[in-house]
Amino acid sequence: MSARRRIFFERSRAKRPAMTLVEVVGGLGLLATLLVGLLLAKARYTHQAAAADRRLQAVAAADALLAGWHQAPRSLVRAGSGAVAGGGEFSWRTQGIANAPVGELGAAVVRLEILDDRPEAAANPVVTSVEFVVDQEVLPGAEGMENPRSAKPPAAAGKQAKGAGNAAKKKNAKSLHNP
Repeated sequence: MSARRRIFFERSRAKRPAMTLVEVVGGLGLLATLLVGLLLAKARYTHQAAAADRRLQAVAAADALLAGWHQAPRSLVRAGSGAVAGGGEFSWRTQGIANAPVGELGAAVVRLEILDDRPEAAANPVVTSVEFVVDQEVLPGAEGMENPRSAKPPAAAGKQAKGAGNAAKKKNAKSLHNP
């Protein structure tokens, strides 16, 4: 090799220093840390997306139940539970909620909870809940309970007792409301 070429190659090597083994291992460590961070973020996103989809299914089930109860109000169970139709591993539960201002208006508050029946959701089964207002009715077996809408002052109650026999004799609805 000529001296000229030897000088050229020596200069080009001096301009391009090679990476040391420590630098290569450090670069691989940074790349591995980045990859682990991305995988953890993807796992969290997947879990959160699945929970959001599950909640959307529960909200749709609650909406379907409320729509059915709105169309047939007598089918509303104010304190009960059951399975949600559709095979989504959901069940529902209703319970009355005490609310004095709403009770004074002659209504009642009912809470509907949609529960996740899967074993992995046993620690926190309530997926979503909604409270709604319904007319207050005398429930079977609760005839002795006072209904705020039917409560009348003592003077009006005495007049009603006297006129109850006359109202029973009248047959049509117009005469019942307009004596």
